[in-house]
Amino acid sequence: MIVGFSVARKGRVLPYSRGYRKTPKLDMGLLPKKRRRSPLDPRVYLRAVMVAAAAGLVLLQLLPDSAIAVRQIVQSDECRIVSVTDGDTVRIWCPSRGVQKVRLLGFDTPEVFSSSCLSELARGTAATWYLRYVLLTSSETTIVLQGSDRYQRRLAQVFVDGKRLSTLMINAGHARPYSGGKRSEWCG
Repeated sequence: MIVGFSVARKGRVLPYSRGYRKTPKLDMGLLPKKRRRSPLDPRVYLRAVMVAAAAGLVLLQLLPDSAIAVRQIVQSDECRIVSVTDGDTVRIWCPSRGVQKVRLLGFDTPEVFSSSCLSELARGTAATWYLRYVLLTSSETTIVLQGSDRYQRRLAQVFVDGKRLSTLMINAGHARPYSGGKRSEWCG
């Protein structure tokens, strides 16, 4: 058994040992070193683009809601809409009660978060963005609170520039008339 001898190659002497080709054992206390990627590697840029797109999707939801909240003039005892959850649900802030979830009365829109099919999700998203558009372009918004529903959401009738919000949503084709009870299906 030869433990160590040298092999000469083109003027260089290479040491040889039995475990020369084996990978060294890892020290149990240290993690193996991670190989750094080159800045020219396209995977680095792809990851950056994906992170930026995810951040953009979050900001895409927050910016219009922030603009809605800022546009409405705060008076001492009036509530104002601070964010849109979906086409018929919003969050309001009242000086005496704080932030509350509110179901808008008079209409029903397709669901966004518990949709039954892809077309309901698409129509629900369109209804949500139309509601944001109506609230952003209005000059005056009036909220009339009217009790609570079975999900402990406040119920409210909303008037935008003197017109019922339910009428605007139904006439635009983003909602159906609704006065409580079983909801109709949006798929099919």
